[in-house]
Amino acid sequence: MAGVRLADLELDLGIECFTDPQGGGGMKNIQVIDGALNCTFTIFQATDEEFALLFPEPRQDIQYAEDLALLPRQEEVETALRRIWERPIRKQDALGIHGTLFYELERYKTYYRAKREDAVDPSTVNQTQRRLFGID
Repeated sequence: MAGVRLADLELDLGIECFTDPQGGGGMKNIQVIDGALNCTFTIFQATDEEFALLFPEPRQDIQYAEDLALLPRQEEVETALRRIWERPIRKQDALGIHGTLFYELERYKTYYRAKREDAVDPSTVNQTQRRLFGID
């Protein structure tokens, strides 16, 4: 079966997948964490373009809902959010988490000043994580 791609086999694996209609190579997963006691930590899929609207800085993988209103291209940001909310994905089906969107959790800005997980305050993670992020 050399040269045959799994996607071309049209197998029904029971996994609902979404692809970027523009052919951009797939989706990025965003985990939403809010301050509610009943937070479900849901993961949503975003196209590369939608992800770039919400996480506009280089290597940015942390965003705060309260900061979304400060982003340029507000109409596009709002449209992207509406589309993203229509694409939840089960955790076991997600191939990685590319970004975290915090709602009502601005207190984490103290730890994620650069809005990047690998730039977290070193005092908040263990030695192994510091080595992983290159901050030891």
